[in-house]
Amino acid sequence: MQRTIVQVMTVRMADVLPGDIVNKNADKAIGWFEVVELQDLPNNGIVLAAKSDRDSVNGTIYDMVGVQITKVVEVPDATPRAA
Repeated sequence: MQRTIVQVMTVRMADVLPGDIVNKNADKAIGWFEVVELQDLPNNGIVLAAKSDRDSVNGTIYDMVGVQITKVVEVPDATPRAA
């Protein structure tokens, strides 16, 4: 059986790519979104834009955000639970 492990790493906003799953607060379990577009701001800032403006994050290129990294691993089949 396969399972997907999700690890969170912290990266600079400048290193985020479209398609990354990010959160401004890397320690939180909620608030993650897929980046669909990167937008440069006139003040040397950056916007990590989601499909919804509500989920977008802005900051400087040196601000840190959490990014999810996934890895598929093989695990033994689970024993069915007794009813």
